[in-house]
Amino acid sequence: MNELPLQILVVDDEPRLSGQLRLLLEGQGYSVTTAVGGAAGIATLQASDVDVVLTDVTMPDVDGYTVLQWVRENRPDMPIIVMTGYGSLESATRALRLGAYDYILKPFSLPTVQAALNRASAAVAKRRADGQRTAELSAIAAIARQMGRSLEPVAMADATLSAIAESTGAQVALLYTAAENGMRWHLWRHVGLNEQLIQQLAELFPPSPLSKATIVWEDRPPWLAEMPYELLQGICSSVGGKVAWGALPLDAGPQALMSLVLVGSSRKTQAWSPPFLISLGNALSMALVNTRLFNAVREERDRLRLLYGISRELASSLDPDQLLSRIIQHTVAAVNAERGSIIISSQDGRTTQRIVARYGMDQSVTESVAAALLQAGLSGWVFRQREAARIADVRVDKRWVELPSTRGRVRSALAVPLLREDQVLGVMTLTHPRIDHFSAADLELVRSVSAQAAVAIENANLFAELEQRVFDLEGLNSTSRELASSLDPLEVARKVAYRCAEMLAAPMVALLHVDDKGGTLPLVSLINGQEQPLLKLGPISAALNDQEPVLLTSAGSQIELLVNNEEPLGESWIGVPLMLGDGINGLLIAADERRDAFDAYERQLLTALAGQAAVAMESARLYVTASEERTLLAAVIESVSDGILLTDEGQIVVANPAAGAIAGVSNNRLVNQPLLTFFPMLAILARREDQESKEIAINNRYYAVNTAPLQNSSLGGQVIVLQDITHFKELDQIKSRFVSMVSHDLKSPLTAIQGYAQLVADGHMGTVNEMQRDALQAVVRNTGAMTALISDLLDLGKIEAGIGISPQETDLSVVLREVIDELKLRAKQGQISVQPEIPPSLPLLADPSRMRQVFTNILSNAIKYTPAGGKVLVKASNGDTKVHVQIQDSGLGIPEDSLPHIFERFYRVKRDIDSPVEGTGLGLAITKSIVDEHGGTIEVQSAIGQGTTFNVYLPQHK
Repeated sequence: MNELPLQILVVDDEPRLSGQLRLLLEGQGYSVTTAVGGAAGIATLQASDVDVVLTDVTMPDVDGYTVLQWVRENRPDMPIIVMTGYGSLESATRALRLGAYDYILKPFSLPTVQAALNRASAAVAKRRADGQRTAELSAIAAIARQMGRSLEPVAMADATLSAIAESTGAQVALLYTAAENGMRWHLWRHVGLNEQLIQQLAELFPPSPLSKATIVWEDRPPWLAEMPYELLQGICSSVGGKVAWGALPLDAGPQALMSLVLVGSSRKTQAWSPPFLISLGNALSMALVNTRLFNAVREERDRLRLLYGISRELASSLDPDQLLSRIIQHTVAAVNAERGSIIISSQDGRTTQRIVARYGMDQSVTESVAAALLQAGLSGWVFRQREAARIADVRVDKRWVELPSTRGRVRSALAVPLLREDQVLGVMTLTHPRIDHFSAADLELVRSVSAQAAVAIENANLFAELEQRVFDLEGLNSTSRELASSLDPLEVARKVAYRCAEMLAAPMVALLHVDDKGGTLPLVSLINGQEQPLLKLGPISAALNDQEPVLLTSAGSQIELLVNNEEPLGESWIGVPLMLGDGINGLLIAADERRDAFDAYERQLLTALAGQAAVAMESARLYVTASEERTLLAAVIESVSDGILLTDEGQIVVANPAAGAIAGVSNNRLVNQPLLTFFPMLAILARREDQESKEIAINNRYYAVNTAPLQNSSLGGQVIVLQDITHFKELDQIKSRFVSMVSHDLKSPLTAIQGYAQLVADGHMGTVNEMQRDALQAVVRNTGAMTALISDLLDLGKIEAGIGISPQETDLSVVLREVIDELKLRAKQGQISVQPEIPPSLPLLADPSRMRQVFTNILSNAIKYTPAGGKVLVKASNGDTKVHVQIQDSGLGIPEDSLPHIFERFYRVKRDIDSPVEGTGLGLAITKSIVDEHGGTIEVQSAIGQGTTFNVYLPQHK
């Protein structure tokens, strides 16, 4: 540091003496000013800074005592040395009493004067140290007061610089901030600077990086070696006098490089020292750090508010232009930018490029300008590199392209890509006329905003795409409804073609039918909305072979599919097969003027239309076929002699004339009427859900009724067929009477034959040999079998005629136990186990002898057809309305094809020729007749090798 020399004022009424003294002292390095007389000395003290005063005591106008008294009153800390003769010790003593620091006796030598000045220098040094401490405390107090009033960065910096300038005596205080990592500096805030010098310093003053506090008292300090002389003189002239320069680096937090420069000439600058400046710098740094922390919190708050506001904007609208305009307006305000814009573009940068939002920009910045910016400007660089750019000074960055409307008005810029996943949707650009305006925090904020802007663009695009898809879906639904109402294949093709042309805005659409042999039949072709004939198919026919859509792009004049036009109708062609199962029943063709038309979505749309067309055309064909079949079926039903009824939940929906004749009304009257209104006798069958056959009597005629549930039908009813069997019933009755008559007439002779044969065989009518006895025993056995057969026939005839049945209160459990006891011996002989599970009582109203006959037939058959070692289970139980008896054996079983016939007369199951089991084939017929006459039912389930189960249901007696 260059120390400031001691400033000495010599006051004497003898100019020659003061001049000699000046020369001597300046030779010793002091700065000396002379004044002739006391009045001139006081005037000099009033006009300039002085460290030590040398004054004569005896002077004619104003003496030294008066000068001493003025110094004590106005500058009490300034040392004053009086000069007097050898004989004037009293004058020196008086001067010391009045406050003089020292005295020198005349004549004096240079060592004497220098010794006195050295003693005075110590007092000056103490005074300077005290001044420095006072100034330091004053500046720190001022900074603390300002921190208590405001933490606004600009207000804090201005107030702090003013406090430092006031407390240090500096006329000019400058605060520089670093840009580009300290490579460039610019003037941020200033105090006391001439207005004409502000812009010049901001542009031309590049202080070299300072490593420590530095103070110099000279016109040009080292770090200002490159400053133009005129500018330096301007600063010095604004200060005046001897110039003191002070500079020091500041640490105001991470990435906050600053420099403080003080310029002054007052006597207060004599107190400047590196420690003094460092102390001021620490206070200023602390204030700036607090300010930056406060500002960071406030910026984070504003950032959150901005992001929240943008989120609300996104939720309130799906208009991209409106949303992005609001976003750029909020962002410009948040980072204190002057202008801003958002340019959106497709990923290739050329399909769509437009300014969708701008703030503070001239409307002359057109879409063509936006396109140019995306090609060569900063926006284009950000778009291609997919990363943000922060430019401190656009004049030194080649990426910046100057626009006529912003020439000279932009110095710093910030550009951020609008990224969504891996796609760049656009670029947001912000500008400001000041160098290095945008901070790293601004960049992060704009990045967050750009992410939301990208969401806004994507949401708007998705909404537009959704609207288009809704429109397409409505078109498909409308087409489906229209096709459902048309059953003409040609009309179906026409509707599909018109809908395709409308949804895709295609100039050419055609629909062809493909027959079973692969031949094509043009159904309809539209050329610019007009129907014209199709002349040639060409390479699009490959879709018929591949069963996949065929797309021809950039086809130009090479396309072979032509109509009545000599020129091709488009650059892109597509053929979509109408698939139905594994086959093709048509081909949908479309053309477009675009070179790269028919993207994946449009192909999907065409495939959906083709699917609808395929189904609709097939439905139309099936309808024609079904109509023909329905007409044929109706003719058959109308002409058949059997009555046919079709029911749905008990309502008659179809009735042929024969059914009407059975009911005694017109068949048209039967339709939509309850079944039981006209056919109450079908009540039991109407409730059955399986196939059933039954004989009923209607109006003195007999009908075989066959019912079956409707299968694979939307109707939940039955098909009922009534076949007139009156003639067969009459024949059966004639046969039954004939059999009964013959049986009755044969029974007496057979009884006599059997009786006489037995008498002869027993030897009552003479001796017979062994051979004759065996022959007679055969006659007895066969006549007995014939008699039993005749008895069964007569018994069956009585039962069917309702004769020979006497219902009475009967306990079926007693009957079942008696039957088991009667057959126990036969079962034991056959090594068969009979296992009863019978409750104590089973009351019902029945003929006990007939009940015994029923269960004897069933149980004897079970024992008869069960091999040795088998078992027969007899179970009985009371139900809510019926008594249930189940007889289950583990015997031979009955073939499935024999089950429907086992209750018929004389029917016997066909078995092996060696089977020892014999019978007449009437037992089960009699059994079923007895059960029917008692109002019950009998069922059988059986399988070969798995045994047989008979279930008998009889009405319960209450």
